[in-house]
Amino acid sequence: MTADPSPPGPASAPEPAAPPASQPPARQAARRRARSLLARSTNFSNDQCTIEIRLSEPGDGEECSVTMQPIAEATLDFLPADAPRAPVVARPELTKGTLPCGHSFSALALLYHFAKNCMRCPNCREGSGARMTGQSVPAHLRKAFRSHLEREAEADRREQVASDMHAAAQVLEAEVNSAEALAYMNRVVATVYVYDSMHAVAPVSVQALPLCLMQGGGRGSGPFSDSEDPPTPATGTASSATGATLRFESYGFSCRQLSRNLRAMGIDAQAFELVMGAHDVYEGVVMLYRTDRFGADAGERRVPGFGHEGEDVAVRVWCPGGLQRVRWTVPRAALCRMLTAGAPDPWL
Repeated sequence: MTADPSPPGPASAPEPAAPPASQPPARQAARRRARSLLARSTNFSNDQCTIEIRLSEPGDGEECSVTMQPIAEATLDFLPADAPRAPVVARPELTKGTLPCGHSFSALALLYHFAKNCMRCPNCREGSGARMTGQSVPAHLRKAFRSHLEREAEADRREQVASDMHAAAQVLEAEVNSAEALAYMNRVVATVYVYDSMHAVAPVSVQALPLCLMQGGGRGSGPFSDSEDPPTPATGTASSATGATLRFESYGFSCRQLSRNLRAMGIDAQAFELVMGAHDVYEGVVMLYRTDRFGADAGERRVPGFGHEGEDVAVRVWCPGGLQRVRWTVPRAALCRMLTAGAPDPWL
């Protein structure tokens, strides 16, 4: 058998490997979505504002300028200890969030900033002034975010109320301490609740009794002086408006008119309660101090009250068969606190 004289040909190249089967389109789309979050504003129906947050794996030592922690380790203190540090549970390595402006942060810190403050870059302020809707927070973090944001909103509201109250107290203190605030002081009024018996549940009539800031209410003139001299309204600076204690009294003609009103209505007044208050700018009455119920024949006496326990506040009435005179003595500082805080509901 003769050998084949033809020289051997070159070795044939191996057949190329078949290309890997491509992933299903649905899975590819899911992986693309896992690498980005779409933040929508709370007013999306009107402003159509959306900001894309691109997710990626942070580099070694890359730090978040919001939390001041390495992005790979950054978390939020209100999240459960076992909560993932990434917005996407299936991709725990994607803890870095990058905004369209190019600045990168911890993705969780960025979501919290968007939900609490606004959708602006914490570094360059590019973006929208609107806050992010809670629906843009990943579902596994949504409950913790909502609870924490509600607590912070309530804390912010309480802080704002306290700040407003402090500012109001300063303004009121300046007004009350001013000797020229007599017109303001003369807005004090006693609301008279009239009952047909000491044990009646509801009043049969409610009447307003104006009170006037009087002279001699400062230090040295006791709130229960036995002097029957007619009260003199305060005028100018020589008045109780300059003292540590203020004294308000009813006008005699006002009490007489009150009695006439009750007789005209056919009311047999057997008992009274007084609620001291002040007219506000809307001509409503801000209730400050309430007395206990006392009989129409109580005579001249001090009436216990409540609303500001511990304050040296006193109400004295003259009731020889009907309400004929009322005197309210209150320290200036106590009045400031009352005007700021108000008093309990008179029906409690």
